[in-house]
Amino acid sequence: MEIALRCSLQEPENRPSINEIIRDLSETGSTSGSISQTSLCQHDDMLGIEPLELRFHFEHNKQISCSVELTNETSNSTAFNILTPSEQYIAQPDKGIVLPGGKREVKITLQSQESATQVTNGDKFVVQSIKLKEGLADEEITDRMFNSKGSEVVDEVNLMVVYDPEKYREEEASKVSFVS
Repeated sequence: MEIALRCSLQEPENRPSINEIIRDLSETGSTSGSISQTSLCQHDDMLGIEPLELRFHFEHNKQISCSVELTNETSNSTAFNILTPSEQYIAQPDKGIVLPGGKREVKITLQSQESATQVTNGDKFVVQSIKLKEGLADEEITDRMFNSKGSEVVDEVNLMVVYDPEKYREEEASKVSFVS
């Protein structure tokens, strides 16, 4: 019950990460027996991704960046591919490998925009991941590897974009002029 209350906190930074939720649920499952082994296997298949909500603080004609941390808590190397919602965003790196037990930081950048009206809440990034055979390097990761028609299971996690409303309101308020 405590984890549910923490998930509903007003401030996103005070909410638990997906890894914390899974860990808490796994611990609950080990004492009550209510969580099946299936959910634990699904945890083994995916990358931990923090945060799941990308917050950008709009600044007129400036690039804005935030970071996403990918965590591999499995015993296999995992490849990732970041799909951006439009060309106004850049993910660096947009594909690569996270080694077993490793972490990888991805920088998400919003290109400079003339006004806050050019950006949209609700844009969605997709982080795709697959288990890898050993011996591949970052530069060998291709879009084709994430084609769901292949034999590999492709895990997809959505990251939602949110723009800081206070900065947005300040930008819009500076445009308003009063006529007497």
